Amino acid sequence: MTKPRLSLWCQEGGSDKTYTLWVEKEGNGYWLKFLYGPRGGTQKPGTKNKAAFTIEKAEAEYDKLLKEKLAKGYKPMGENVPEYLEVKEAKDAGVRPMLLTPDAEENLEEYIKSDDWCAQEKMNGKRIMIQSAPNGRIVGVNRRGLECPIPLAVEKAFNGVLVEGSVLDGEMIGETYYVFDVISLPKGDRRILDGSYNYTARLNVIDAIVKGVGRPNVRFVPAYVGKDNKRKFVRGLQDGRKEGVVFKRMDASYEPGRRENLAKAIAVKVKFYAEVNARVIDWTDKQSIEVALLDGQKLVSVGKVTVPDKYVKQIKAGSIVRVKYLYATPGAKQLYQAHLDPTDDGSVIADAEKADKITSLKFEGKEEE
Repeated sequence: MTKPRLSLWCQEGGSDKTYTLWVEKEGNGYWLKFLYGPRGGTQKPGTKNKAAFTIEKAEAEYDKLLKEKLAKGYKPMGENVPEYLEVKEAKDAGVRPMLLTPDAEENLEEYIKSDDWCAQEKMNGKRIMIQSAPNGRIVGVNRRGLECPIPLAVEKAFNGVLVEGSVLDGEMIGETYYVFDVISLPKGDRRILDGSYNYTARLNVIDAIVKGVGRPNVRFVPAYVGKDNKRKFVRGLQDGRKEGVVFKRMDASYEPGRRENLAKAIAVKVKFYAEVNARVIDWTDKQSIEVALLDGQKLVSVGKVTVPDKYVKQIKAGSIVRVKYLYATPGAKQLYQAHLDPTDDGSVIADAEKADKITSLKFEGKEEE
């Protein structure tokens, strides 16, 4: 094979992503395959051709695809991205995840003080369930309940260890799977499905499963109880620039879907947002604006912000607007999950004559050096 497995990297316009391409022989033909996704995150696989190529055609298409990616700003990177277990058909796996009900940061203390709730770190990964299916298959399942690719390293960690019928819930970050719940136990054991196991009991099951796997890329997401422990833990997450915190009722059974009524919620997420005053450079279209902060005396773009219809009339090019965001990406300094931050009277215009300095940004994990 003359064409190498090549991984490319692109970081511009707020993105930080990879694209890997290679030619693979299957039977008597050749296939041009690829992976793409955020750098360090879950990579999605694909195949360019619907019918087998000759080796000459496959290599010519490889060169064409590589040329296209280089023209879009991609550059070769030194390390290959993880290999993924290929899923040829997105079948319904028959399971659905429990989704979190969002709450505001000002309500943190209610969950911290109550002994009914435990606290966990909100992992900044891709929501994936792991199912031990018939015939020894270890299957990844996305939040829609469809089979999806998972890293081969994770599949190998569970293969031969996770008993058929078991379903775990967690998040995938790179090649590491973080387990925070269990949806189903092996066939014949219905204590989770019938609601007999509350979260306290499920935590013990998860801990035992992770210890049984015994691999560093399968990790248990610890839960903190007691108001002093929870308060210290939450402050540590905030100081560490983490995305947020999850609170779960210790007495609740596993319940697929989301409870929209916060008063009846059994699993809640609170994201830690920072605030900034940014100048509107201009409208990028009818529904979004590009905003900037000051770097010395110069305005530097920090990305786009979507504008709901009710705020459109307030904003003009040059306006100083109130923006909330989770963190800024180092290097590109783009705001992640940015949105307008209205006051109680519905105004998104800031009480400031100038934009904030770019040095005031909160970066993911730590301050930029």
